[in-house]
This record gives sequence, structure tokens and C-alpha cells, in this order.
Amino acid sequence: MEDIGKELCERVREVFEQRNISNAFMVRLKDEIARGTATMRDTSLYSQTLGINLRRAIKEVVTPDELPDSTLYYNIAHSILEPLLRDTYEDVNAVCAEVQRKLDGKAGIHLAPQKADFPAERVRAAAGSASVKDTAAHGIEVLERTSENITAAFSDDYMKANADFRNRAGLDTYIERRDDGKCCEWCSKIAGRYSYPDKAPRDIFRRHDNCGCTVEYVCSKGRQNVWSKKWVSEPKKIEYSKPTVLTPKEAEELEKRLTEEQNRGIIKEREMANGHRRSRDYFLNDEDISFVNSEAQEIGVPLDILRFNSGVQTGFRDSDQKIYIRGDIFPDETSKDNRDLLSVRATLAHEYYGHYKAHPSPYDIGDWRDEFNASYRAAVDAPNLSVEDRARLMIDAYDRAKEAGQIIDYDETARRIIYG
Repeated sequence: MEDIGKELCERVREVFEQRNISNAFMVRLKDEIARGTATMRDTSLYSQTLGINLRRAIKEVVTPDELPDSTLYYNIAHSILEPLLRDTYEDVNAVCAEVQRKLDGKAGIHLAPQKADFPAERVRAAAGSASVKDTAAHGIEVLERTSENITAAFSDDYMKANADFRNRAGLDTYIERRDDGKCCEWCSKIAGRYSYPDKAPRDIFRRHDNCGCTVEYVCSKGRQNVWSKKWVSEPKKIEYSKPTVLTPKEAEELEKRLTEEQNRGIIKEREMANGHRRSRDYFLNDEDISFVNSEAQEIGVPLDILRFNSGVQTGFRDSDQKIYIRGDIFPDETSKDNRDLLSVRATLAHEYYGHYKAHPSPYDIGDWRDEFNASYRAAVDAPNLSVEDRARLMIDAYDRAKEAGQIIDYDETARRIIYG
């Protein structure tokens, strides 16, 4: 099956490359790069154009008739998608770096461009999502859509990696997100210029399927004293987020809804993700849900007890014995807090082996002993966890006690799991 995937990949690559060669915008951008007139916004558009061309190439080549048993198996989906995305990843990072060098030269900045990490986990999730659809046609459609979205996001990943690096280097750094005039309400609200990282929204680099927004970063040394030749930071403009103004009727309806939800017990979930993690308000798309489901299956969590994009936060609810999954199922990889870094699989283990399997709990929701036991049980009982996942869960258990003012020494099991 992998041979079929590799064959299809090569055929897609040929069509894809021909589309790129004949694309007037890409030809013009390459010329502007050579002349030193391209901007970082151009690189965002370049990344989007690559994604569109890749989607169209897959659509042209990959059909149900080309697949064994008219089925898009995971190995085939991954064999098609991963090499092509590796190609576009290298291309986008190279273009971004070249444009950055030209701009830095004009500004007198001498910092090496930073290459973003390749999102291997996201690519695997995309292949998994495409392979579990009811029909091959639907799976191919997911393959097309995710190839475009991931490619478009490569420039965003580059922007984030370099904005982080330059901010640490002491440069004034700003993120500018612009919509394309045909955007959704979410994109419209998040568009703007923000001081980075202090004022930038957490999801400033996120994009959904068919998103036409561009994201770029701007940095400078500030202003230079013409006599001393020393750089002085410009005073930063204070930027405020736009407040949401409710009419009296809207306020009344919101208050009523929140009251009803509290009465139903919706906000009384036994949560795992009460650190920073990803925002619980992030809406999980099909690709996210497919990935979470695959992680759940790996550790034996029944999929019929999972409820997505519902409830207030990720957690187990006593009232209906279901696990509610929101955006905070995903870790915050920029954090140094152990709980924020727990993987999706470890978080699911906490909720299922820690809370669901132990229902009913003798402790009230929020009691440190309930959360201690949940993480401890998950670290010991959950199958198919990595060594790191088990160690982080065990550390989390003892962190729960410490946060409640209870100092407990590691027992023999904890020491073995944490230290090996």
C-alpha cells in the first residue's frame, strides 16, 4: 500500500511543480525577492498560494479509482501527504528566510533567520482524519483541505519562531494579522497589530480551513541617536482589546443561560486542564477531533463517552458520566508548568482512568485528594503511555497535594515512575 502512496505522491508532485512554475504571482515574488523588494506579507501570500496549488494537484491526481478497494488507508494517506508537506515546508522557510535577510540588511539587523519546527504530529493527525472518513471521496477531500491549510500555516509557524527569537534578543516586535475582506467573524475580531508577545492574542497564529488571513511580524531596534549611534527603544504604544458591548436584552439572556448551565451542573466538571494550556474557547475542528479520538483509542477510552465542543472546559462530569472535551485538551508547549505540558493522551488518561473509572468519587469536585488520586491512577493504570506521560501525571498528582498545602513524600511507585 505504501508503494501506491509513493506512486501517487510522485504524480501529485509533478502536477504541483508545474502549477508553481506557471503561477504568475509566484514568479513575480521570486523576482521581487531577487531585487530585495518583497515583504513578509508577500511570504504569507506565497505560502497560501503553495497550499492552493497543492490542494488542486491532489484533487487532480488522487481519485477513489486509484485506491485499493476504493479505500484511503492511513499508510497511503500519510505516504502522499508527508513528503509533499516536507517539500512545501522547506520551500516556505527558505523563502521567508531570504526575504528576512533582505529586510534585516536594510534595517541594520544582524540576526540569523530561525527555521520553524516541522509539525509532524499535525501531519499524522491529518492523515488519520482523512483515512477514517466513510468514503474515499470524503477522505480525499479532507486530504486536499488539510494540505492547503497546513502549507498556509508554514509561514505563520516561521513568523512565530522568529518573533519569539527576536523578542528574546531585545528587539521591539509586533504581529500584524490582516483579514482578506471575506473572513469569518472570528478572524475579523482577531485581526490587528499587537505588541508581541505581551499584547498578542493567544491564537494570533491560528488559522482554520480556507482561511485567507495573512500574518507577519515587524521588528526594529527602535530609533538611533545620530550623535552616539546608540539604539534607543521607541516608547511602545499601548493597545487595548475591543470590549464586547451587550444590549440590556443580550445581557439578560447571557445571565439566564449561565444560570441555567450552573443549575444543570455544566460548570461542575472534574477538570484536568486548569493550568494555562490552550484556550478552552478554541473550537475543535474535524482534524482536532479525529486526533483526540485516535489518542483515546490508543489508551482504551470508549469514544461514545466523549463529548466535543460542549461544556465549559475539558473534564469528567458526574451527572451523565461523560468526558467533555474542549480546546484545553491540547497542551501549551510554550509553558514551563508541568500541568500545561501534559499531552492529549495523558489528559485523557487522567479523565478516564482517574475519574470515569473511579466514579462515584468519595470527594467533592475540586478536592485535592480527588485530583491527586486521578493523576496517580492514570500514571499507574493507563496503557500505552510514554515514560514522559507517566512521569508528568505522577508529578501532577503530588503537585495537587502541594497546592493544597499538603507535603507528601514520593512513595516507591512514584519514585520508580518519575526517576526510572
